[in-house]
Amino acid sequence: MRNPDLRSTATDCLSRGVRNLRANPWFVLAAVLQQAVTAGLTVAGFVPILRALGYGWRPPSEHPSLGRLLDPETVAAALAELLLAWPDLVGALLVALVPALLSWTLALACFCGMQGGIYGLLYAADRQAGRLPVGGVTGRALGAGEADALPGWRAFRLAWSWRSFAREGGRLLMPCFNLLHLYTFVVLLALLAWSLLLAALSRGLGPGGELTAAAFGCAALAVVVAPFAALAAVSFFLAQADLPRRGATVRGAAARSLAVLRRRPADVAVLAATWLAASLAVAGAAAPLSSLARGSAAATAALLAVELAAAVALTTLFAAATVALMRDAAEVAA
Repeated sequence: MRNPDLRSTATDCLSRGVRNLRANPWFVLAAVLQQAVTAGLTVAGFVPILRALGYGWRPPSEHPSLGRLLDPETVAAALAELLLAWPDLVGALLVALVPALLSWTLALACFCGMQGGIYGLLYAADRQAGRLPVGGVTGRALGAGEADALPGWRAFRLAWSWRSFAREGGRLLMPCFNLLHLYTFVVLLALLAWSLLLAALSRGLGPGGELTAAAFGCAALAVVVAPFAALAAVSFFLAQADLPRRGATVRGAAARSLAVLRRRPADVAVLAATWLAASLAVAGAAAPLSSLARGSAAATAALLAVELAAAVALTTLFAAATVALMRDAAEVAA
């Protein structure tokens, strides 16, 4: 059993994630492909619905002004036209929902399967590199021979193949699917409880108490619901990093992520804050470039592609860091 006082620091896990991604840049390509496939299938699901509503492919001859779009008479006329045509649209919409739901289900399956493949191989590469830096590279002075024992980035290199990616994705597809729905259900349950509390308070205060109920609801949303949703999101990312562990279950991964949040909040906070700061830095660096690309559709598309690739690479890097953190937590608890 490792001494809990000699566990790896957040900096160690982040450094290990950098080495993992440096040795296996294919992970970023897989993550970009995942985003592209998921977004494409999701958008494709709206096409039959828009077609059923009468929207064609050809762009309008002239773009209406914002004032016209917000004009009450224009909005009322469009709504009236939709309501009058609604009986005829119901059948077409029901038919259009079939391919739309198929496309969205396929998008969700592709997302979960490819997410499982990415995390599975990240975990395999981290495990292949050997032991984690016990005590931390920055946490204490390393003893004789310890510095040489720390794995270099080449130790993380996997023999990449799409077959192994598909194998890991197939193994973790349903666990990722169930984990995603578990956390979605928990957050929706919290929002439902907040809504019921707000409705009960508004009813209990009677006429004239709507303003008080709204103020209380906003305060509860900011103080309770939003922090709870943020912690649930962090716990979800940690649980994803634990799912590839052999013998891991959805319930066990969720429980282990909560244990890490409770026992190592500083390490989790450092990783989350570093990811947030790096994401803001990427967005800030792209902001002045976007002003230069105005007027050129090709330049704007290229800038968006580069920004998306940078954001995906950053997210994959921190996924590798959370894998190292969860592996270290498992070794400390063993």
